[in-house]
Amino acid sequence: MLNVAIAFTSLGGIYCVTAMQAYTGFWPFFRRHPESLREKDASGEELIKIMIPYVFSAIGVIVVCVATGILEFVVGLGVSLWGAGLRVRTLEKKRENGALPGFYQYLPETAQKAFARRPMLAFDVWTMGTTAIVAIVFLLPKI
Repeated sequence: MLNVAIAFTSLGGIYCVTAMQAYTGFWPFFRRHPESLREKDASGEELIKIMIPYVFSAIGVIVVCVATGILEFVVGLGVSLWGAGLRVRTLEKKRENGALPGFYQYLPETAQKAFARRPMLAFDVWTMGTTAIVAIVFLLPKI
């Protein structure tokens, strides 16, 4: 049971990190060129403000794990990390409000239509794909 809890938490961490990378303009999907340095700083500050409750809840879960000695509570840390990633996804969806810029010019026309109909598909493919690859390569052989 503990192995599954650790795997869930690890995957939550990977999802949270890839969501934050995509939100801040990580290549290849979300290359943004802010108009000014102030706009870029505002985006980073907004992301930090969003992460504060999730960081405190993660710290609380770690304290509970240490205080009780029940390591299965680490699932709460995973829930906190997955929640943070999903919150960043919601924020990205509100900010873009349409097809996301980036790699569309290199895709076939049918793929461009799919991304135009569902603008957050690129974000989902990037975050969930990276999480799945990490799970397949590193975590599944150990469970």
